[in-house]
Amino acid sequence: MAVKAEEDLLAVPSLEEDDLDQLEEGDTLEPEWELPPSKMVQISVADLFAGVQTGEINTSPDYQREAVWNPTNQQNIIDSIINDFYVPPLLFAARVEVDPEEPDVEYAVMNVVDGKQRLTSIVRFMSGAIPYIHRSTKRRYYWTAPEGRKGALLPESWKRLFKSKTLYCVQWDHLSDELEREIFKRVQYGMQLSPAEKMHAISSPWADMVRMLSKQYIADGLSNAIKWTRNRGQDFQFAAQILYLIWRPERFQFPTAALLDKWLRNEDPPSDDFKREADAVFRDYLGLALKPETSYAFVGIADRLAPVEVVMIGFLLHTIRNASQMDKAREVDGLRRATREKFIDIRSNNRVTTFMFEYIADAMGRAYATIGMKTNGAGKSPSKKRKRDQNDREWRPGARIGLGPGH
Repeated sequence: MAVKAEEDLLAVPSLEEDDLDQLEEGDTLEPEWELPPSKMVQISVADLFAGVQTGEINTSPDYQREAVWNPTNQQNIIDSIINDFYVPPLLFAARVEVDPEEPDVEYAVMNVVDGKQRLTSIVRFMSGAIPYIHRSTKRRYYWTAPEGRKGALLPESWKRLFKSKTLYCVQWDHLSDELEREIFKRVQYGMQLSPAEKMHAISSPWADMVRMLSKQYIADGLSNAIKWTRNRGQDFQFAAQILYLIWRPERFQFPTAALLDKWLRNEDPPSDDFKREADAVFRDYLGLALKPETSYAFVGIADRLAPVEVVMIGFLLHTIRNASQMDKAREVDGLRRATREKFIDIRSNNRVTTFMFEYIADAMGRAYATIGMKTNGAGKSPSKKRKRDQNDREWRPGARIGLGPGH
């Protein structure tokens, strides 16, 4: 199945004169996307704040970027709200969710498709984290007592005024996951999204698998167990890179953002066998980082892991998956020490990744090497001319605020 890049999918085809002559009378054009009708409402700042606090408004659906506005930008939007300057509408996708602990209980959730930075600014202001700065006097006013900070407490009359302000909100009910991500992607055009954030908005079986692994083992586990350099959206990218490497281990090819973007768009779902094997790698990774007897491999060598180390350790654990936990920890420690002895700047460039692949290839040749992962004896990947086996073919991916659904 051919996979098109995003720019190819969105490009408007050009029509030559001959093409126009061939169009027949009566031909019709059908829209490629059919969005359900939206509705626009005004919601008070007080209700928006309460919705975020209770979880009725979800500011962090998995495709969303992190809170990236600096305090100055956040203070500016507060100033705009207080002084009735135009604030762009917030975009919501209304969903009905099922309580995982009580399957018979359903509740409405509003996913924030656009407006996370504005809502985060409101929450931070009303929580006392940032001040309102009066433009004429330059005085700082905090919602709560500014402990140890210069500033005054915002008068109660001003609090009531701010909470009564309303923002325009656009809502769609019962959007498909694909449409919700498509709206997010389109409203972000012109904004500086990182490659990782762009990948996070992809809708496909492979992207869904990456999101599941990222949330289960990285966001809720590894990110707390080990220190690493994390930028916006990188949890998803780390999981995708590890997954790609164990999908095609014989290639010894560190995946670029462009390669991952293309691969993640494949609509052929991963096999159940591959899902189990991938889950085992991430579960093993987290276990090593949490256990006192093996966690030494992730500390002491440097203050934090470089992104390329995070990814290559995952690939290493896949290749030596038959080894004991202590042997795995030794190899992780050895990979990190050898790489840092060889290079000062640990980045995912060709020199560093080639060295790390060679170390991993050598590890595969030790007594606990795994079945199906062989090298040519020189630490190189096997010939690409080999006949693909059956596993290769199988693994190829071919309302309380009045905004609930139906309101």
